[in-house]
Amino acid sequence: MYKSSQPILQIMSSIVLLLISVPLVYVAINLISSPNKFIEYITDQKTLFLAWNTIILSFTVTIASICISVPLAILTIRSNLPLKRLFRVLLCLPLVFPSYIYGFLFIILFGPKGVVYNIFKQIGIQQVPDLYGFWGAFACLTLLSFPYIFISVSSSLIKLDYSYEEVSSSLGKSFWYTYGKVIIPLLKPSIIVGAVLVTLYVVSDFGAVSLLQYKSFSAVIYNQYQTIQRGAAASTSSILILIGLLSIWFYRPDSANTDLYRSSATVSRNNKLIDLSYLKWIITFFIILLVFISVIMPISVLIYWGYNYTINYDDFFKISSIYNSLYSSLIGSIATVVFAIPIALLITKHKSYFSKIIEKISYIGFVLPGIVVALSVVYFGINFAMPIYQTIILLSIGYIILFIPVAIGIIKPILLQINPKLEESAKSLGASNFKIWKNINLPSMMPGLTGAFAIVFILIMKELPATLILSPLNFNTLATSVWTHATEANFGMAAVYSGILLLLTGLPMFILLNKGIRK
Repeated sequence: MYKSSQPILQIMSSIVLLLISVPLVYVAINLISSPNKFIEYITDQKTLFLAWNTIILSFTVTIASICISVPLAILTIRSNLPLKRLFRVLLCLPLVFPSYIYGFLFIILFGPKGVVYNIFKQIGIQQVPDLYGFWGAFACLTLLSFPYIFISVSSSLIKLDYSYEEVSSSLGKSFWYTYGKVIIPLLKPSIIVGAVLVTLYVVSDFGAVSLLQYKSFSAVIYNQYQTIQRGAAASTSSILILIGLLSIWFYRPDSANTDLYRSSATVSRNNKLIDLSYLKWIITFFIILLVFISVIMPISVLIYWGYNYTINYDDFFKISSIYNSLYSSLIGSIATVVFAIPIALLITKHKSYFSKIIEKISYIGFVLPGIVVALSVVYFGINFAMPIYQTIILLSIGYIILFIPVAIGIIKPILLQINPKLEESAKSLGASNFKIWKNINLPSMMPGLTGAFAIVFILIMKELPATLILSPLNFNTLATSVWTHATEANFGMAAVYSGILLLLTGLPMFILLNKGIRK
């Protein structure tokens, strides 16, 4: 079946590739219109400084996110940790925060004369580390980014057979040997794709780095577009694309396409959990501390601002923003996951030079700031697809370009764990292709599909630039409402809309991320 499906998957993936290539074409057109500025810009010393800042920040945040996420995924899936089902949801909640809101809350909490500063001052500590610059951006983006790897690794762990631990234990191997030499290598695909997503997210982030006064390419791109310097912005975007491609090449996502399925069709039922003994309470304390810093404290600030700085809810609150957010996020996330499936199938089941190219180009949308992708889609709509201009269809195309790397990154490791012999056996017994998909492939892919849907849904809910530029007229969402009220200094209503955004994304995340997981 895999051989017969290859042409279909190639055609479907090529169609998706055309959509993803829209930002590349747009940037290329702007570069061609001003080649002299491009050469002058890339040889400027300031450009090298920005490149170094962007690379060092993305590298350190990625390493820190891996160190946080992999142990947390193992502890919340494979151990007897208390409250682990609740922790699995709470540890994903930083994804809900838009970076521009999280950066602002981060400054209120940890900045000069912030909440933490006042607490330290009361106990006699007058000097606190400077929040602005590299270390502030590093801490803020690490708290925002580690859930990408956490969810990716968790999805793979859910599917991973417990028999690996059983066999290793029966051979007399220690816990550290088993996880260091057996389990972690099996999690390599999910770690790699999660790390790529974190790297590209940090490279493209604008909100947190600009608020924390750290100079990077994305902040410069936004300023250039605001001042209508399209040639300079295209030059900066091209360098950002190059950094993204180098990141993808460095992590070698194609090297993660190793088959990780079981040789046997049987599934281990002896799901023995790791006994943490007395350490479980110490680990629980540190996880609660991480959740408190990354989730509870920012939410507390939102509640305080929403309660104390909002005068009249009836005059400002619009229920339509909730409906529009849910509607656009649902359509966009379903479309993104559906378009990601053929690419994920192609790069895992039909490994070739073409599939490697498809995979690497698919990550481009995630490395570019949302404003670049949005303006490229506007250019495409005006010149080639006017009937869908300013419709939910064009908005969904923007979402697909931006977030399809996330969906592919989560679905791919799950596909690598599906044994093709199961499908071959079903085929030999006379099962139709439809029954094979219904009874074998889809159930096996569900942890990845639900995880991908959950993350993409959240990302679309909080996406601002693409929604502002591509949405239909008078199409207010929660993200755009937060931005509108914040720019008007109505921080109380901005906090209210942010709180609703957290609630609407947190509840479905709890259902989706715990579906299929049992104690």
